[in-house]
Amino acid sequence: MDTAPLLTLSTEIHLLILAHLTAADKFSFIATCKKLYIEEGLYYEVVQVTINAAAKDSAVFALDVPLQTSRRGLIDAYRPFIFNRPVLYAEDRQIFASIIFPTFFGQENKVKAGDIVIHGSELAVHKPAEAKVRRGLQYGWDSYFRGHVLKMTPSLLRNTWRCPECDGQRSVCPGCGGFSMRWSSCFASCGWSMPCPCCVGLDNALKAKQMYQCNDDEGLYDLWTTLSTELEIDMPDMYDWDSDGNTPPPRSPVLVGKSFDSKPIYTS
Repeated sequence: MDTAPLLTLSTEIHLLILAHLTAADKFSFIATCKKLYIEEGLYYEVVQVTINAAAKDSAVFALDVPLQTSRRGLIDAYRPFIFNRPVLYAEDRQIFASIIFPTFFGQENKVKAGDIVIHGSELAVHKPAEAKVRRGLQYGWDSYFRGHVLKMTPSLLRNTWRCPECDGQRSVCPGCGGFSMRWSSCFASCGWSMPCPCCVGLDNALKAKQMYQCNDDEGLYDLWTTLSTELEIDMPDMYDWDSDGNTPPPRSPVLVGKSFDSKPIYTS
């Protein structure tokens, strides 16, 4: 691309052009040459706009590499985080991002502001406005984030961290093992497989409970079929139990993870 005419424009004109572009087009625009990318610092302008928007939406992210810190050692790769506001500040073209690490895979009776809640194929942050008053940890953007930021999804969360409620099975017995204390709204009779409210979603667990109590076996089967297909999780055989009343094991092993109380339970 011939950028010479573009470079004759002032920085103010460049910023006006950026104001009318999408985030993806902004990055394409500043990537046309070194002058726009580095010398005029437009890259940092785009980063600030993009990350501030993510903070406003309470979007959940992760890094695909461990985060090295000076005082706390290593923070695990794929640990979910959200950007805290004010998110970024630039000084001498050095950007520092302020982030907080929300609790995930928590119990229904202990959910607090800032915790991650799973709804099937969507992630939500519970009362994010209240959580962001907490002080965030600051890390240099270029040193830690650049090129390593991933959008966290329920699928990625399930596949990289072990659920403490179902231990990766994706289904639970809603009447055993103190379940009523942890998930009072989902408590029901024993002897059937409920979608795990912790890692598959409280909404899906409540749907299954209603179907079970209405003797809607067909609806329950259809729900599990949909979850199995859309979320790529195991579908327990609810109508052909083995002699011990167990559901089949997961199709694939849990890769690596921690429980919501941050105690390591790595599997490899």
